[in-house]
Amino acid sequence: MSSNSLFFKVTRKYEILKKIYLWYNVYIRNFRYHFINSHKNSQFGEEKLIFKNFKDEFIGTFLDIGCFHPTRNNNTYKMYKRGWRGINIDLNPLSIDLFNLARSEDINICTAISDKNSTTDLFFIGDLDTKNTIEVNQKKFLKKNFSITKFDNKKKELKLKN
Repeated sequence: MSSNSLFFKVTRKYEILKKIYLWYNVYIRNFRYHFINSHKNSQFGEEKLIFKNFKDEFIGTFLDIGCFHPTRNNNTYKMYKRGWRGINIDLNPLSIDLFNLARSEDINICTAISDKNSTTDLFFIGDLDTKNTIEVNQKKFLKKNFSITKFDNKKKELKLKN
């Protein structure tokens, strides 16, 4: 289901539909990350390196900046399943809503990290896309190299925190 679908747009108006959509996105749409491909969660196997350096019974803390999705290609999902807890930060409110549902024992923060306190524009490709950015040069790069022509230029302001 595309984040630009009619159903997704309707979920923004009705809280119960939003909760159903979030549940669907974490548990049904990404079913394979829970059960079928449960041996791998991160995109490049980063968690394997971490687990290799710690005993199985070790419970740690993590910081995931640019966390994106609580289960799909997530570097900290296996850690969370093993009892680790941490802080997840993403600039996308939908991502943080998903984390609040699926990983409520973590601290989930919707913000962008910067060297100054200010506001900036958020360039959206889609409500749940890894290429959403606050960086104008990144937007130009995506247009040129990935043929992405449609950005949601609503001038959505985002508070930066340092």
